[in-house]
Amino acid sequence: MRLLNTKTLQIHEFCSDIPTYAILSHTWGSEEVTFQDMQNTQVAEWKAGYAKLLGACAHARKYNFEWIWIDSCCINKESSAELSEAINSMYQLYGDSEVCYVYLADASSAEDPRDVESGFRRSRWFKRGWTLQELLAPRYVVFLGKDWEEIGTRWSLRDAISALTRIPSRVFEDGSLTSYSIAQKMSWAAFRETTRPEDQSYCLMGLFGVNMPPLYGEGCVKAFMRLQQEIIKVSDDRSIFAWIAPIGEQGSRGLFAKSPFEFRMSGEVAASDTDTIDENSSYSFANNGLHIHLPLEEVPDGPSDDSYDNDNDQGLFLASLHCRSQKDGKYLSVYLCKINGRRYVRCRADELALTSAPPAPNSLQNLVVKENNHIPSFTRRREKDAEKVVVSVKLSDTVTRNRLVFYSSQGIEGLSTFPVAKGGSLSLEYTVRSPSGTSQTSLVLTLLRAQGNLLSLKVEGGNPRRGLSDYVGWAHHGHELADRTFLPLTNGDVVSLRFQNTGKCTEKIFEMIHLSQGDALTALRRELTSPAAGFIVPVTAAGLYYSASLQRISSLDFFDVDCGPDQQYLSFQASTFRILTYTVSVWWAPEETLDVALGFRGVVPWMHISSRRQKFEVDGQERDLAVYLALLSQRTDHWPEELQTSSMTLILPYQDVAVTVTIEARTTIQLGSHLLRIDFNRTTKISE
Repeated sequence: MRLLNTKTLQIHEFCSDIPTYAILSHTWGSEEVTFQDMQNTQVAEWKAGYAKLLGACAHARKYNFEWIWIDSCCINKESSAELSEAINSMYQLYGDSEVCYVYLADASSAEDPRDVESGFRRSRWFKRGWTLQELLAPRYVVFLGKDWEEIGTRWSLRDAISALTRIPSRVFEDGSLTSYSIAQKMSWAAFRETTRPEDQSYCLMGLFGVNMPPLYGEGCVKAFMRLQQEIIKVSDDRSIFAWIAPIGEQGSRGLFAKSPFEFRMSGEVAASDTDTIDENSSYSFANNGLHIHLPLEEVPDGPSDDSYDNDNDQGLFLASLHCRSQKDGKYLSVYLCKINGRRYVRCRADELALTSAPPAPNSLQNLVVKENNHIPSFTRRREKDAEKVVVSVKLSDTVTRNRLVFYSSQGIEGLSTFPVAKGGSLSLEYTVRSPSGTSQTSLVLTLLRAQGNLLSLKVEGGNPRRGLSDYVGWAHHGHELADRTFLPLTNGDVVSLRFQNTGKCTEKIFEMIHLSQGDALTALRRELTSPAAGFIVPVTAAGLYYSASLQRISSLDFFDVDCGPDQQYLSFQASTFRILTYTVSVWWAPEETLDVALGFRGVVPWMHISSRRQKFEVDGQERDLAVYLALLSQRTDHWPEELQTSSMTLILPYQDVAVTVTIEARTTIQLGSHLLRIDFNRTTKISE
C-alpha cells in the first residue's frame, strides 16, 4: 500500500511491515489531488484539493502520525488492476488504520451537531455510498469541521449518527456487526448515493465480507445481483430476500433485489431462524433460478392485482422467510405465483406480508424461484499486543488558565505518564478544585485495556448538580469503544475528558479540558432518542381526475427519512404533532391548499384536515391551526372530539370534490407504526 508522509508530503510504498497510519475520509470535490499530480508537486499545489491534503497532514502531525492514507492521492486509478485491488481491500484499509479522520467540508465545529439545522445534520458525507464502510470499519473515528477543528467522535456523537443513518447506536458502542441481519445492513445503504451506479454494490463488499471484480459498465442491477450471489455463498440468512419494490411496480420478480434502495423498510428485520428446517436451510443459485425450501400457504383468492404478467399462473401463495420483525415479533412472508411444476416467481413485490403465526411445520416445499434476469465487525490490524500501553495525561490550556487543580492519590501533578499493563486497566483518583477553592469534585478515572492495544474510558464518582446525571456522557458502563465523557462540577462548569490515538499505537494522550457554564450547556446536550412511533405519508396521491402533492412539512425532525419520490417517513415523539400542507388539483377548477395535522395523544394517533384559510377559536380568540394545536397540546383537561379521529372528510366546494384522509395501522413491513391515506371522491356526477 502507499502512504503519504505527513511532513515531507512524499508518497512511499509499503509491501510489508506497514507502519501505523491515520486515514482520511472525505467527499470528493473539484480538483482533487491525484496520484499522478503528486509526482509533480508544482502541479498539485495549483489544485483546489491541495489545501485539504495539507489540512489532513497538519492535523495528523498534531498527534504524532508520520503517515496518512488519502484515497485520492494514494491510489493510481488509471490502473484498472490497482483500482480493483483497492476496491476489494478498502474495508480492511480503514479497519487497519489507527484512527479515521472524517473531514466534513460542509459542517462547522462551532455548531451543535445535534441541531436539526446544523451542517453536520445536512452533511453530504452521510449520503454517500462509500462513506458507509468508512464509518463502520475503523476502530476510532473523529469528525472534523471545515476549519479542521474537532466536532466529535463516532462514540460521542453515536446518537446523532444513529438518527442520521438508521444504524443502531449499539453498533458504535461495541463495534459488533454480528447480531445484525443482511436486510438490516442493506437498509443502512438504502438512501446512499454513488457517482457511478455500480459502486452502490461495490462499496458494500467489505461490509458483507465478500469479494468480486468490479466491472464498470455492467449497470446497477447486474452488479447488485452479483453481490447478492456472493453473499449467499457464505450466509444462509434469508433476510436477504426481505425487500420491497418501489410502490406500484408491475410485473413478476425473483427473490433478489435490484438495488439497496429496495431494503429501505427492512431495518427491523431480524436474521432468519432456520433451526426448524435444519439441512433444508441451505439454498443456491443456478441457471434456472434460486433453489430453496420454503413453507407455502395458498392464498384462497389467487392473483388479485395486475402485478403478475403471466397467463399460465397456477395460484398465489404466501412463502415465509423464517424472519421476524424486531418491532412486534411478526413473521415476514413474500407472495409467490406458481408457473408450473416447482417453478415460481415473486409477485406483489411491493409488499412484505406480516403474519402473527409461524409457518406450519408440514408446509415446507422444495421449489425454484425464477429470476428475471461471514460477518465482519470493526476490523483491526493483526498487531502484537504490547506489554504496556503508555498514557500521557495532559492538562489543556483551558484547565491551566482557569487554575483547576487536580489532586491525585498518586501524588502526581501536571503532565504525567502512566503505563497500562497487558490485560489490565488504569485507575486514577482525582479531586478537582475550583479556582476559588470553594467547591471540589472527586472522581475515579478508569482507562480499560478493552482488547489488544485498544482503550475504553469510564469515569465514576463526583457530586454532580441535581439533574445532570442523565446528560450524555456522565457515566458509561460496558461500552468497549468509549472515548469521550464529561464530568459536571458542582459550580456548573464541566471538565471534558477524552483520549486521542497517536502515531504510535502503544501511546495515547488523555486530555482534560475545562468548559465554563455557557459552553457546558452545549457539551451536555441530551442524547437523541429514537421516536416511539411514526407515519409513512404520501408525497403525491392521485386519482383519475384528481391529485395531491405535499408542499410543506411544518418542522423538520432529526429522524425524518425521505423514502423516495412517493413517500416520506415522519417521526413522532409522544404527544407531538406535525402539519402537512398539500396542494389539491383537479382539471376543471383552481388549486386548493389543505392542512393535514397528524399527531399522537399518548400512543393513540389522530389527524385533522382543514382548509389553509380556516381559523379555530380557542379562549375566545381565532387562531391559525398551528397555534390552536400548540395550545391544546399543553392542556390535559380538554381534547376536542375532532382531534380524536382516525378518518376525516373535507368537501372542497369550488371543486365539487370530497377529500378523505385516513390513518391506518401497518399490515406490511414499513418504517413507522402507521400510514396516511388520501382518497378523492366526486360529490357531483362528472358531466360528459
